[in-house]
Amino acid sequence: MNPADAAKTVARAAPIMASARSNPNEKDLANLAGLGTALAALATQVPEAAQTRIVALSFQFLWEISPPPKNGKREPTDRLTVSKVCALTGTENLALVEVLKWPFCVGEAQKLVLAELEHRTHRKFDGNVWKFVEQADSLGIAGLNREFLERPARRPQITNAIAEVQHLRPQSKK
Repeated sequence: MNPADAAKTVARAAPIMASARSNPNEKDLANLAGLGTALAALATQVPEAAQTRIVALSFQFLWEISPPPKNGKREPTDRLTVSKVCALTGTENLALVEVLKWPFCVGEAQKLVLAELEHRTHRKFDGNVWKFVEQADSLGIAGLNREFLERPARRPQITNAIAEVQHLRPQSKK
């Protein structure tokens, strides 16, 4: 899908996801996570959709991320999407550190975020968040210190994603 078509689809999908999330009768986390995966995959094709990618990632983390493939099998779509969103999450490493603080960033999700931070910092964390914390002061990430790590997580706001895609909408009509 080309970026213009992806932008149109993202502009239509984000409000649907927001209404599903705010619906008190929607209790199917797998459904919400699936919506998150689909929206994140689309948003990776739209450079201006940074907030939408982060919100979609938070939805994805509502459900367990697939384990790595074995014996040369294909990487599962959810893993590919998480990896791509992490790679596209700003040039500022602090945004990824914020993702690590989310309550649902556990297991394979946490390992994938740490893998991207390993790539960016050229350090090894072996999928262990505590190895990251031990090295935090020496990573050279602007703004990363004990105080930052001890602050509560800043969770993504779906209202920011909706505002972002509404801004994309006029561009997608061209």
